[in-house]
Amino acid sequence: MAPAFREFKRLSQVRSTRWSLILVGFVLTQLWGLQPTQAADDEYRLGIGDRLRISVFDRANLSGTFRVRAPGILSLPFIGKIAAAGKTLSELEHEIAVHLGQRSSAEAPQVNIEIERARPVYILGPVRTPGAYPYVHAMTLLKAIALAGGIRRINANEFNQRLELYRTRERYRQLKDQFALARARQARLIAELQGNGSIAFPVTRLRAYIDQARLSEVLTAERRLFRERQQTLENEINALSKTKANFSAEITAQRSSMVSADKRIRLLDEEIKQFTSPKGTLVVPMARILTLRRLAERIRGDKHSLRGAIAAAKAQIDAINVQILQLRNARRTELTTQIKAVEDLLTRTSIGLEQTRRFLDDADALPAIETARNSSPQAPLGFIYRRENGRLRRIVATASTAIEPDDVVRISPQSGESGAASKGSSLRSTSGGRRAQLPLTEVR
Repeated sequence: MAPAFREFKRLSQVRSTRWSLILVGFVLTQLWGLQPTQAADDEYRLGIGDRLRISVFDRANLSGTFRVRAPGILSLPFIGKIAAAGKTLSELEHEIAVHLGQRSSAEAPQVNIEIERARPVYILGPVRTPGAYPYVHAMTLLKAIALAGGIRRINANEFNQRLELYRTRERYRQLKDQFALARARQARLIAELQGNGSIAFPVTRLRAYIDQARLSEVLTAERRLFRERQQTLENEINALSKTKANFSAEITAQRSSMVSADKRIRLLDEEIKQFTSPKGTLVVPMARILTLRRLAERIRGDKHSLRGAIAAAKAQIDAINVQILQLRNARRTELTTQIKAVEDLLTRTSIGLEQTRRFLDDADALPAIETARNSSPQAPLGFIYRRENGRLRRIVATASTAIEPDDVVRISPQSGESGAASKGSSLRSTSGGRRAQLPLTEVR
């Protein structure tokens, strides 16, 4: 019996020591958490919807549970309405004590305020039980996911939705590329229309839609096309200008021939005049005089032909001028039509980009979350939507991001992909870059 008794005594001492350690650990835990809780109460700012338990020492009629109502007012007996929104518990305790002291001849009573129920936090996304949950001290995104039952694994329908999301993301990338191409083409067409020697591309704007490699490719192609179109028009005009110069040279030669014809006619007239005496008698035979007269008339006829040739050449020059003008007008009309078509394309593409971007924003498909498929504590898991100074701010949240009351927490769909990560990785889009012009302020 002695060995059994000693064994029983040893086990009792072990159990006693174990329970002592547990008790000490519990006390240390309570003491360790006391100061942060008090500090948190001091930092916590009250808002509409907070339910408070107010205790006034030795004044049971003034104690009770009260709720902060719109627009941030707390209605208390004996005091009336008092502004509570935006204040800490310590500030509100001091203000209530001051009001009670002013309304009583006695010394200001001791006031203690506790938060019975804080404003809710709204948790959405692929969690087991989405909804509104009361705010708890030191709440983080990871704690919010735990409150909502954890991440829900996706099913077949959700996988199909995810597939459609990837297709939409690829469509968004194509729309951005199409928009950048249209903007570059618009700049080239405007440069052609204005007759500029170079193209003023909106490079900064284009970088928001395509990467540098694609941008260089697009600009090089547009510059090459710009030079080719300019060269084609110049070649056509130069060919017509050469023909025009030939006609001008022909006119000059024909005018010289007319001058020569006039001289020959004058010489023939003088010769005929010399062959006739002052008294009208002929010095030479009549046949000779008739020959000279026929020659003069033939030269005059040639002169009329020259005038006709000059007129025809001038008509050809006028026709060439009209043809050059038509070429320029046709090019201008073509450019104007193309610019209008590009503007229409930009409008349609811009609308498509906005609609697609909104869809992807609603699906929380930002690239920062698309690539976060690991278990790193710093990997983005979702968004926190928080209203500050009348403006809704969106915060990319990790597991340790702090949550405040009234926050709307939206868990990313990618957070629940553990069951389909291998399938989803092969469907990942290569859109690259962040979607431009987000409607909300985004911070990390």
